[in-house]
Amino acid sequence: MSKSILSFLDKHGQALVDFKADTQMRFNDEMIVQSEYELELQRRGEKLISKKIYELQRVSTKLESQKNDISKVILSAKESGQPIDHDLYEQENMLAVKISLLDRAIEIKRQYQKEPTHEVERNILDHGLIYATSPNEKTLEKLRTKDGIIELSKKGFRRLYYRNENGALLTPQDMKVFVGLFKLWADKGRNAHFSFKFSELAEVIYSEKTGGEYAIMEKALNNLAQTSIIMEEYFNPKTGKRTRTVTHNPISTADIDSEMMQADITFSNYMHESLAAGNVVFISMALYNDLASPTSKSLYLTISNRMKDQEYGMDIDTLIEHIGLHSSTRPKAVQTIKESMQELKDFGFLSDFDFIYKGGWNTAKKVIFTPSEWARKVGFGHQLSLAAMEVQATIDEIGIEAERS
Repeated sequence: MSKSILSFLDKHGQALVDFKADTQMRFNDEMIVQSEYELELQRRGEKLISKKIYELQRVSTKLESQKNDISKVILSAKESGQPIDHDLYEQENMLAVKISLLDRAIEIKRQYQKEPTHEVERNILDHGLIYATSPNEKTLEKLRTKDGIIELSKKGFRRLYYRNENGALLTPQDMKVFVGLFKLWADKGRNAHFSFKFSELAEVIYSEKTGGEYAIMEKALNNLAQTSIIMEEYFNPKTGKRTRTVTHNPISTADIDSEMMQADITFSNYMHESLAAGNVVFISMALYNDLASPTSKSLYLTISNRMKDQEYGMDIDTLIEHIGLHSSTRPKAVQTIKESMQELKDFGFLSDFDFIYKGGWNTAKKVIFTPSEWARKVGFGHQLSLAAMEVQATIDEIGIEAERS
């Protein structure tokens, strides 16, 4: 089980027990006590937003099993008339408190998954900037020049020329940081140039403020800054037409200070003008983080983008190329897509999906999908102001408390 979650539960479980005892001393009305306790449970449950929902569920199941074992011991002792150690009652109660805290956190995260909290610039989604999976190192070495640079053309739904000075392919983790930059761009005045602390970036992408997380973010920032592209069909918000861009870095300048844990970023004119014009699709960062598979994350972004244009079908071969899915065989790639589509359905983002086959059941030709009702609303940013303010207010409060502690 997650040590960090267990440590959190030890601290906040006891705090909740103490809070309830103190509240009962201050109020004689049980309804008031319960109301105050529910608010405190909600506040502490929100602190677990950075944890993946499946981790919370796994720990909850384990603790539920432990609680049941203790309950059986107590029941057996009662039935046989044997004395019951008071510590058993305390252990049972503490486990019940921890489970209720986990259940509340899971409930909160499920709500956050349906909230349109973050904007993503659409041109980079149109051109498939990221790679769902990376080839093995041997294959990557073949792609790199003698100077260690990767340079290639990508033939997805729209063609992209890609070059990375670090010899890296951008991953869903890099994209998470990129989306965080879009959020900071908006929060800091919607200017092409902006500065931020690593702690601020961690807040907006729902990550923990630890040295390990900062190192991951710094690596992603470096990879993004070292990427240059040509978009063959860039949508120009000024003309309303698609044009070919020149070679450019989406992040035109990046001054990253690892010692001070801060950075200065400048978006390219292409990126800034598109964002400023509102050429974006909305996603839920909570859902993006909770998706277990990198392919699921890539499909989530791709589907969110396409359904805004009311496109609900995708050619399989083009999709494989677009999301950068590397697999030893086509059938394995198709199977990976099926599993990821199922994960999106399990999370409620898709109501259904199906594959269209060519030549009987041998070759998958196309995948069609039906977004859920709330997924459609998220993509178009419905109720954004209220939802985003509520979620971000929670994150800001958590960040302030973390810095105080």
